[in-house]
Amino acid sequence: MKRPLRVLHLSRNYPSRAVPFMGMWAERLARVAMPEVVPIVIAPVPWTPSIFRWTAYPRLLALPRHSIERGIETIRPKVPLGPGRWLHARDASWNLRSIAAAARQAHEQAPIDLIHAHFIYPDGVQAAAIGRQLGVPVVTTEHAEWGVWFERHPNILAQVMEALPHLACVTAVSPATYEGTRRIVGERTLVEVLPNVVDDDVFALPSPPRRPEANLILYAGATRHVKGLDVLAEAMRILVNSGSDLRLAVHGDPFYRGWWRESMRIRRQVRRARLREHISFGGPLEAHQLAVRMAEATVFVLPSRRETFGASAAEALACGTPVVATRCGGPEDFISDAVGALVPPDDPRSLAEAIRRIASERARFDPARLRASVVTRFGKAAVKARLLDLYDRILRRCP
Repeated sequence: MKRPLRVLHLSRNYPSRAVPFMGMWAERLARVAMPEVVPIVIAPVPWTPSIFRWTAYPRLLALPRHSIERGIETIRPKVPLGPGRWLHARDASWNLRSIAAAARQAHEQAPIDLIHAHFIYPDGVQAAAIGRQLGVPVVTTEHAEWGVWFERHPNILAQVMEALPHLACVTAVSPATYEGTRRIVGERTLVEVLPNVVDDDVFALPSPPRRPEANLILYAGATRHVKGLDVLAEAMRILVNSGSDLRLAVHGDPFYRGWWRESMRIRRQVRRARLREHISFGGPLEAHQLAVRMAEATVFVLPSRRETFGASAAEALACGTPVVATRCGGPEDFISDAVGALVPPDDPRSLAEAIRRIASERARFDPARLRASVVTRFGKAAVKARLLDLYDRILRRCP
């Protein structure tokens, strides 16, 4: 009987009790291939001098260095982190020793067959070096756009270029991300699309079926500037001033200092516009709670300035709720007139009109068809098949 593959996942963004919603896509990809694959996770924990610490960091540092989390062996080495982005180009080299030591120890306990890293930097660059040390192939999954970032950080680009020939494959979470990645990778290594996983067991149609809550608009996600929540708040002002009785529920977790500042800025914007009766702010929801809320909503809105995939929009569709999203990268791959609407980013008037229209047309959307549009492509069975095929091809090519 063929033994399960042992795949080492390297990801700084990974859920924990300190940040349960951070990097859920990494955990889902690690989990989706079980039991054919036994995942081992290395999720480095940032350490900074106390004078630079935001209140979030002690919560991270309190995590156990080694644990079994929801059935997955999880190793959390402590790694130095400079203030802000000043020393970002040093992260891969500074942190490599402790991460490589954790990988070697896991490999000595039972051989690792393949390394799967998330984000090309620093995790992908580090994984390329560790893969050479252990003699195992390396895959990276890219969740970010490379172009502008590498233009601003040529030192990081140089490290990525050096690592690329040592990667068996770079996967991108959407066709839009694939195009940007492919332009830089060239012929240095294989590039493929591997989408994020939609947990279709959790994000499902309500049973028994029930009508959505009248006039409820939902946003769920981080309160980062790139997410465009300020644009959505302005769209709500336009709707309310025109006499609409739509109301917006916002759910998110401002874990990092920049996110908290953005959250405070949005709340001030709402107060100045006298929208507090029309826009409510709630904390983050567990996945099953979010699924219930999504199924209750009339429309789910993703107002981002940039998205490489748009997981929350796909999850809302899996719950049978139409989506209004921006043409910001990832959503164009699965949002169309058949499941909602696409509008330009940073355009509150177009966003307001699309929300109004889709809310008024809510009855024309068949929840089962909305769900099928994403589950057949991004559900656990679909992504598992693609992932196992990718691993098999890589291991046959790199015995």
